[in-house]
Amino acid sequence: LVEVGTNDEPEFSKLPTRSGRYTIAVDPLRAEGSHLWATNGATVFVSAAVAANRGVAKFSASANSKLSSLAGGGNVKGDAAATTVEVPLVPLREVVEAFVPPHVDAQVLMVDAQGFDTAVVLSAGKEQLRRFRYVVIECQELWPEHPDRYNPDSPTCSEAIERLTAKEPAAGLHFVGCMRNAALVEFNCLFARHDDPVMSDPAAVRAGVAELIEHSGHRPALDGVYDDVRATDVDLDAAYAARALHVFVPSAREALELAIVMCPMWNVTETRRPLCELKYRNDQLPYPRQRMCGLWVNHCLRFGGDKRTRCTAALEARCGRQWRLRPPPPKKLPKSAIDSL
Repeated sequence: LVEVGTNDEPEFSKLPTRSGRYTIAVDPLRAEGSHLWATNGATVFVSAAVAANRGVAKFSASANSKLSSLAGGGNVKGDAAATTVEVPLVPLREVVEAFVPPHVDAQVLMVDAQGFDTAVVLSAGKEQLRRFRYVVIECQELWPEHPDRYNPDSPTCSEAIERLTAKEPAAGLHFVGCMRNAALVEFNCLFARHDDPVMSDPAAVRAGVAELIEHSGHRPALDGVYDDVRATDVDLDAAYAARALHVFVPSAREALELAIVMCPMWNVTETRRPLCELKYRNDQLPYPRQRMCGLWVNHCLRFGGDKRTRCTAALEARCGRQWRLRPPPPKKLPKSAIDSL
């Protein structure tokens, strides 16, 4: 398992313990490596950021949380005390070549790079990318000027799907589906290797989609699938996500583990647990326009600040004058205060 952008808690740490599992964590902040070593969170930790070519970049590191972003892209989560650190850049190709021996099965590549996920995956190169059975990225399906967008220049989920399923420069991955992340404006999207036994068979995909539609919602379909892989440390009461993935992922155990890392419902620290419905078509990803505009206004009212310029003309241009921000009504003074004036 290879995870890029682990922060101090890799998504793979949610998985049930399995003998012989080998994990590689990649993150630009060395503090994360110290934490992972102390908690046995990874077999190997690579202290670097991933890019197409070797080099050095400046990152803003939060003083209040284990988060980082490219310097110049604004404060980390509004942390004005964030510090700037230089970190090495290395292609994912070199990481895989150095730490995953040729005879070892590369099961999953998971990337959370705040808008740079597609570039990180492509930096593996065709030869190394084809070694991974599954690839999971995080992406957003938002307008470029939307204030919740991490990076206006980063590809949307739909654009990422188009790039990663192309034979050039990618390895022609097969798109399986996306699940909404805990942040609600994010998706975790799953891709399968070019020679995947199900996804490379168009008839099997059509049959899988038909089965998924038939058993959509909360119907107890495929309940018996996980009888042999139930674990005491995994809550399967709401395992619709795992059952949906198993339509396209032949192994029940792998479908379960992919659902755990893609779906925040298994993260007990999350207070907001969206239904992890599998979106298997691009047109299922965008929010309705009214919802997108509502999220935009809510962000502007809550945060404002350096993104305020997006909360006036840009908001009206995209959503219409009915969504423009109105100043709050003046507060009425109590009669005693008026008399004192």
